Amino acid sequence: MECKIKEMLSILFHSAEQKIKEGKQINLSLQETNRLHAIKEFLSKPQLEFYSIQTLAERAYMNRTKLQAGFKQLFGQTIKDYAIDAKLSKAYELLSNKAKTSININEIARMVGYRSPHYFAVAFKQKSPSEVKVRATE
Repeated sequence: MECKIKEMLSILFHSAEQKIKEGKQINLSLQETNRLHAIKEFLSKPQLEFYSIQTLAERAYMNRTKLQAGFKQLFGQTIKDYAIDAKLSKAYELLSNKAKTSININEIARMVGYRSPHYFAVAFKQKSPSEVKVRATE
């Protein structure tokens, strides 16, 4: 009996994964929607640690597939893209105020969550300020 239940759950889970991969809408409960908003808010804050999708999924009490698909469905971009845009948006803000303060580029990189100034420069070159600003306000 237990074996049959596990088999049925496996089939249901696989079916849900397939629907998500095919780009079909997934059903999100109000609680899941609130958890996704909490993850978005969490990612908006500078993070010195790297959080894996698995860690974020555990934090949201969801499986990885539902977290990723739900986030993209709700916010229109992947978790990775959102996290990068959030960091760069804060960096552009700090850089625009740089004339008023004496913060150097390496400090700004650390303040927004980049451990390496090199990776900060690479990310910075890949996205224009207007592109980041548009995504950050969505």
